[in-house]
Amino acid sequence: MSDCIPSNWWAREYCGARSLSDTVVEFQGLTIVQVSQNQAAVISDPSNKIFVFKNGGFAALALTGNYNILSIIDQTHLDTVVKDDVTRAILGWTQEVRMRRSTGKNGEREFVVALL
Repeated sequence: MSDCIPSNWWAREYCGARSLSDTVVEFQGLTIVQVSQNQAAVISDPSNKIFVFKNGGFAALALTGNYNILSIIDQTHLDTVVKDDVTRAILGWTQEVRMRRSTGKNGEREFVVALL
């Protein structure tokens, strides 16, 4: 038998090494994400459902399809400023997360899937 630890699903065996200090670890269908207090992870599952995880972690095994990490966002440095039109005062900051998908004969389009 190899040096690998067999999983509890008989048809798979996981062999390899990955750095656990990485924010995102993807390995043979296994996806692990760890975000800190000021970060958020935007994730798409195999059926295109969108999840946003803040201040924590996420781990999933995809038997069919895969989990896509769309973005890791630092919430203290968002992209777009939001200003009051009258006073010009800064109200806050936002950031859009987009996902590209095929729309059939029209080609690919980008869709906003999360707004932080």
